[in-house]
Amino acid sequence: MIVLIGPSASGKTETAKYLMQKHGLGKVVTCTSRAPRTGEKDGVDYHFLTRDQFAAGVARGAFLETAEYNGNLYGTRKADVGPGKVSCIEPQGAHAYKNYLGTRLFCAYLDADENTRMDRMVNIRKDPLADAKQRIARDKVVFAGHGAAAKDVADLVLRTDGLTIAQEAESVYRAYRTWLKTHRE
Repeated sequence: MIVLIGPSASGKTETAKYLMQKHGLGKVVTCTSRAPRTGEKDGVDYHFLTRDQFAAGVARGAFLETAEYNGNLYGTRKADVGPGKVSCIEPQGAHAYKNYLGTRLFCAYLDADENTRMDRMVNIRKDPLADAKQRIARDKVVFAGHGAAAKDVADLVLRTDGLTIAQEAESVYRAYRTWLKTHRE
């Protein structure tokens, strides 16, 4: 299993999509208590749960990791992770994944400088400038603590400045294939 960690606009989501499309990896569908956005499908984009359903899953130990963001709960159920899958996670989840999956987990930390990330958010994704600035500020806090620790569990740390998504994804996939030779999922 591959997990991708990194700050906003480091390339995690697009790298995961590429790995699924080009290399046949499956997606870990995570859970959220937020309402579906237009076009999102239950079981495809997220498992959409009520807060009560989410809390019941936590109580029975079904979740590998959980977090609250913008008043909504997010988490990964243990039943949803496994071989041949890819997931993008927050840094605080890296240790939970590693503790649960041990040597069956390949962790790639994608990183890019602030200017590159800002350019990707505003000029490529067309995020509003205020939103991009807010995400950069949040990442500074999150990645100063948990992010630094997430690099410690990473099997690959990749600078993505100046790389295309294909280059990022192929770098991750090559490292993963090499890793597979000495580890079992």
